[in-house]
Amino acid sequence: MRKDFTLHDGQGKILAHVTCDDTEIEANMVANNAQGFIEGSISWLSHYVFGGVAIAFPPQPSPHHIWDYPSSAWVDPRTLDDLKASKCSLIDQRRDAVFAAGFAPTIGALGTANEILQVRDAEDRTNWLTSQAAYAAAVSAGQGAVLGAEFRTLTNNTYTISYSEGFAVLMEMAAWGQAIMRNSWDLKDSVATAADQAAIDVIDIEVGWP
Repeated sequence: MRKDFTLHDGQGKILAHVTCDDTEIEANMVANNAQGFIEGSISWLSHYVFGGVAIAFPPQPSPHHIWDYPSSAWVDPRTLDDLKASKCSLIDQRRDAVFAAGFAPTIGALGTANEILQVRDAEDRTNWLTSQAAYAAAVSAGQGAVLGAEFRTLTNNTYTISYSEGFAVLMEMAAWGQAIMRNSWDLKDSVATAADQAAIDVIDIEVGWP
C-alpha cells in the first residue's frame, strides 16, 4: 500500500516528501540522505521532527531569528555589532521622522495659529538657515520692526512678520533641531556602551525627543 512519508535528517530537519510503499522507504531515504521518516506529508515551513514526532515551530521572536535544529530553538545569529548597527539605524529613522513631522513654533503669530513649518529634508533646513542669516542681518541693521520675514506653513498659509519675530522663530527652530540631534547622539552613545543584546533592547528610542 502506497503512503505519504516525510523524510528528515538526524537533527529533525524535514528534507523531502515521498509517496511509496513500505518496501521502498529505505531506498528513498538513501536517495535523499535522510536519517529518519514519519508517516504523513508534513511541511518543513511549519514543523520539525523530534523523537519521531512532528512538532510545530514556536512563534518566531523576530524576522532575524533562525531555527537551530541541534538545540530545537530560535536563535538570533547577529553579532553584537550587528545588533548595535540595527538599533542605530532605528534611531536614525526615528530622528528623521521627528524632523519630517515639522516644527511647531510657540511664539508670535505662527505660535498663536498653531502652524507647522516643514523641515523634511536638507533642502528645507538649508532654506531656513539662509532665512535665519538674512533675518539676523536685518535685525542687526536696525530693521527688526520691518514686516519682511516670510513663512510658508505646512497648511500652505503664508505669514509675513517682522524680521525680529522671524529671527526669533528660526532661533527657536534651531534649538529644536539641536535637541533632536542631541537626543539622537545620546541614544547612540547608550547603544555604543551596551554590553549585550538585553542592554540594547531596553534602550527606548521613543523617549527624549522634543
